[in-house]
Amino acid sequence: MAENGDDGLMNYDIASEGVVIPSGATVHAHRGQGIKDSYNYFMVISNGKKKVSVAVMTQNQGRAVAAQLASRMLDKVWNTMLRN
Repeated sequence: MAENGDDGLMNYDIASEGVVIPSGATVHAHRGQGIKDSYNYFMVISNGKKKVSVAVMTQNQGRAVAAQLASRMLDKVWNTMLRN
């Protein structure tokens, strides 16, 4: 999906839920919410040259914890795989 550019169809504003997007990164995302306070984020982070897909899935954690985890994962991927 990301390879074909279809990740642009993933346009959920995860920042509105507290997910921190690394400075300089482009993130396309979708969010799912399930039973028992489950929150899931499906994201594609890009530096304009390379894309990495990231999924964060939780159960019984709530939105705030899921957003913190997604923020940490995006930061780690950005700083280890994509940062110029």
